[in-house]
Amino acid sequence: MAKGWNTPPSHFVRIVSDDVGAEMKRTAGAMFQAVILKSPVDQGTFRGNHRVSEGTPDNQYDENIKDKAGNETLRIGVAAIAKSKPFTILCIQNNLPYGIALENGYSDQATDGVYAPSFHEVIQSRR
Repeated sequence: MAKGWNTPPSHFVRIVSDDVGAEMKRTAGAMFQAVILKSPVDQGTFRGNHRVSEGTPDNQYDENIKDKAGNETLRIGVAAIAKSKPFTILCIQNNLPYGIALENGYSDQATDGVYAPSFHEVIQSRR
């Protein structure tokens, strides 16, 4: 029996691409869930305005959205993440005008902010 490749080297790129894409989606999903769960909740407006977009930021917000539990927001964001392509940029953001104040610890429910602690938590869990 001759020694050699069981899998042609040309298939390696697809395998690596699929692996990277899957890890990117797992990490983005964990990050999105973390920012939702760490969001302070009054009426659910901030929690409901987290957004996921691929390639470019989505700068919209809607002050009429109320999602106290965050379930619908999570469902929409996870669906966007699932459709994304490997090696693309995923933007996770919240554009409400008071989001910067919340990130700077304005809320007693999120004294360390939302996005920074979520990022650190997810990165630590991936090591």
